[in-house]
Amino acid sequence: MNAEQLVERRVRLFPTAHISSSREAELRAAAALLAMLRAVSEFGRQVVRAAKGPKGRLESYTEVPFGSGLGPHAKTLRPDGLLVVTRGKTRWQALVEVKVGDGLLDQQQFDDYHRLAGAEGIDAVITVSNQAAQANGHPPLTVDGRRLKRCRVVHFSWERLLSEARLLSRREGVDDSDQQWMLEEWIRYVADGKSRIIEAPHLGEHWAKVLKAARDGHLATLGPEMTSVAEHWAGFLRKTSLRLRAKLGVDVKPKLSRAEKASSQLLVQNIQRTAVDQGRLDGVFRVPDAVGDISLDVRLPARVVCYGVTVQAPDEGRAKTRVNWLLRQLRSARNASELVVKVRWDRARLTTQARLSEAAAAIEHLLQDAHGNSIPKECMPRSFELERASGFSKGRGKSSAPVLEGLAAGLESFYTDVVQVLRPHVPSAPKLETPRVRVETPAQESSVAERDARVPESMEDPGTAASARFRDCE
Repeated sequence: MNAEQLVERRVRLFPTAHISSSREAELRAAAALLAMLRAVSEFGRQVVRAAKGPKGRLESYTEVPFGSGLGPHAKTLRPDGLLVVTRGKTRWQALVEVKVGDGLLDQQQFDDYHRLAGAEGIDAVITVSNQAAQANGHPPLTVDGRRLKRCRVVHFSWERLLSEARLLSRREGVDDSDQQWMLEEWIRYVADGKSRIIEAPHLGEHWAKVLKAARDGHLATLGPEMTSVAEHWAGFLRKTSLRLRAKLGVDVKPKLSRAEKASSQLLVQNIQRTAVDQGRLDGVFRVPDAVGDISLDVRLPARVVCYGVTVQAPDEGRAKTRVNWLLRQLRSARNASELVVKVRWDRARLTTQARLSEAAAAIEHLLQDAHGNSIPKECMPRSFELERASGFSKGRGKSSAPVLEGLAAGLESFYTDVVQVLRPHVPSAPKLETPRVRVETPAQESSVAERDARVPESMEDPGTAASARFRDCE
């Protein structure tokens, strides 16, 4: 048996073999998560901190029965987990409810746990599923605001937990080597499709119907179907930002307005309005220190996806120099023939564009308008827009999972090929004015010599006079 075959047979901390049902997958996933929160202290602190819990010694328990606090019709409740943090005399507790795969959080079950937590003096309820959290961090359910005064609520998607773990591992944020190994084993377990934990992203059961309506121009006739797709698209944007966050090691976030951050419902409404009015599903991702925000634009009638980034043009030099500044950076860009470069000039509605391969061969393609006329010398580039377009498949049958998998892969490819090779322009440093050196003409030099010959001995340089006297003494 060779080395590669031995690796495949390596003993795993969390095996994925022989998981025969969704219920078994859920039990294993909950137990593994609770164990990791207890075993890897840095990971546990991050989850507790999100629920506004304190630092301290963390203990975790599973299937703890509760039978009080719900009045005369009390029933035994068994949340998937209980977290307890002890610090001195402070004792903080949180109930944990876990769903895996396509399992959805149950409204009645959540209400029972939230009510129970308030009655038992438990500080928080933590939910985990493949559903995206609301903009305020709550689970995608109706939350009774009156109970929040006594018991906080926080939701984690599996993608977010996986992102947090990968980020810790990438940054070597775990001090203990054994804990680091356990964290890596948990990451492998959750990401493994055989664990049945993470569900492939999709756009819901109405995706095929929405695509057909977009092609026929009837998106406005779709109500609940379009809302469902918009909700799934909002979740896809969040999950994609978490994946980029884990891979890049920086805090990637979808670009949202302040109102959209405060209201998930408003975000879904805006997505739906854009889809109906313009036939587009779009999103923007903000990556710290990147040259610009990355846009993702799915054009439904044409079934085309466009990836783009806008780069601010330099504010010094000639127009050709400024355009060359961009083209030099893109020499190493892959798939140049697929990349379109658009220049927006400082004159209203004046733009030029060309494929990168054409512009690299002849820069004049970007210095001439659509009629072949040269751009006036007084005009300067204001910004550059880089865009790559490709088609997407509708997948097998009604499944939208291949579409979203392709979008995520295309976005990462665009970032690798284009965005990460670009650097923003840094203006030249201001220069101090150097003193001018006066050059004497021959006539000026002779007049200076005559003037010096008339200088009295008392005004001579002391060193020169002393030298003369020393020669006289000799």
